[in-house]
Amino acid sequence: FPVTITSSITKLFEELKPDAVITWPASGWSGHHDHRLVHSVVTEVFESRDWKGYPANLFYPGIPAGKLPAEGGPFAVMDPVYLTLNVQASAEAFEKARAALYCHESQYTKEQMDGMRNMISSALGDTTWFRPHHGNPANLFDR
Repeated sequence: FPVTITSSITKLFEELKPDAVITWPASGWSGHHDHRLVHSVVTEVFESRDWKGYPANLFYPGIPAGKLPAEGGPFAVMDPVYLTLNVQASAEAFEKARAALYCHESQYTKEQMDGMRNMISSALGDTTWFRPHHGNPANLFDR
């Protein structure tokens, strides 16, 4: 079979056996088609079988609605009711995220990337928000 994005991600799941996987939310944060594709494929692979505990969890990061300034740029937000997990992140972690953002130099200028980073940093502070996948409810109709 030819190597595909799906087979590559499946292989990573099998080899790495991660406790958790974090991928783009359906919006891709910025609506970027590559981010949306990654969301779809990672979610598809996660849902394709019972991974016997590895990976056990799938999470999507989100920006809580109301946290971005009015000129919130290209970023999609989520209602905080869905963002049920939050993690305090260190300054070192945010610095790594900033460095990763600079990999997009073919798409944005440094000034644009700094502006996006500053907007997200001011919106999130030292907290990163996640929506769990919740792909296996005990009983869909029990409420």
